[in-house]
Amino acid sequence: MPENQLPQATILIVDDQSENIQTITHFLEEAQQGYELLIASNGKIAFEVAKKTLPDLIITDWDMPFMNGLELTQAVKTNASTQHIPILLITGVYTSSEDLKTALDAGAHDYLRKPIQKVELWARASSVLKLMQSYSTIQTQATEIERQNEELLAQNKQLEELIATKDKFFSIIGHDLSSPISQMIGFTDMLENHIEAFTTEEIVQFVARLKESSMQGFRLLDNLLRWSQTQTGSISFNPAVCSLNELIQNNIDLHKEKAQDKEVSFELRVKEVHHLVLDSDMIDTVLRNLVSNAIKFTSKGGTITITVTTGVQEATVSVKDTGMGISATNIAKLFRPDVHYSTSGTQNEKGTGLGLILCREFVEVHGGKIWAESTEGAGSVFKFTIPIK
Repeated sequence: MPENQLPQATILIVDDQSENIQTITHFLEEAQQGYELLIASNGKIAFEVAKKTLPDLIITDWDMPFMNGLELTQAVKTNASTQHIPILLITGVYTSSEDLKTALDAGAHDYLRKPIQKVELWARASSVLKLMQSYSTIQTQATEIERQNEELLAQNKQLEELIATKDKFFSIIGHDLSSPISQMIGFTDMLENHIEAFTTEEIVQFVARLKESSMQGFRLLDNLLRWSQTQTGSISFNPAVCSLNELIQNNIDLHKEKAQDKEVSFELRVKEVHHLVLDSDMIDTVLRNLVSNAIKFTSKGGTITITVTTGVQEATVSVKDTGMGISATNIAKLFRPDVHYSTSGTQNEKGTGLGLILCREFVEVHGGKIWAESTEGAGSVFKFTIPIK
């Protein structure tokens, strides 16, 4: 392309003098670029045309009736849909340095003095068009860079979560799982080497403690297995119509003996039978962890209240205890795999925090949410929702 030719473009020419329009049109047609020329006789008409057609360039005279070139420039630059359009202002009257500064300050990209010279028109119009093309290219590149940065940030976040998951996994294996196993080894060693030194009542107590340690290890392994399946995507989601009431009652029955040992009672507040579409294994795991935690953190003689309420779009299950409560700082650490938070129960029962992470993932698979509300010294309530389908 020769230096004096213009890139293809749609150009809006604005002038109230037909001879000026003919001159500009003739000069631009001689460029032989195949661009489209639009004509307007004053700024008011030109502004409406610009909003409808969004030309690549506006070439406008300054001195016109109804709306002059400066007013047109200001209107174009203050309108969201047209403010990107470059404007080349032509003037034969307002030629002082102050006038030209006023035009540029209003938003004009360049200017031409009359009488118009063909080569100068080509050069200035071409310069503005190429500048806007470069700006558009830069904007496209910036958008792409921003998109790539967002992808990198998302990948980095995913990587951090994977590292946190790995650290959590090894922490559980290296510390939390070893605790119940060590207790079982210690009890069996004492019974094997000194059984004759213990009374029948003491042996029964040892067996009970062995059972508790083995159950603790089993619960931990079960959570660990299910959690690992969620991380690898190998766990299946099998929703079906199930009785939520039955799942809750089964968990109360499952934990009844453990609750009785601490003289903890259950209160079930369910006004009606709730049949929901859910994965019974997943929700059973959620209930098992929440009820187990409630017993763990409730002092002797306390109460655990399980409530189910339903709305138009979801059912809400809450498990409330009368235990020690959780500080606001520690509540923020719950349900997070990147933060290792666990605390001992009222009888020094151990935990890993893994159960709540598993609860969150299983509830979110259903499209629900889970959260905790608590006041130190006044107990806690854990709530989760299940969408009604």
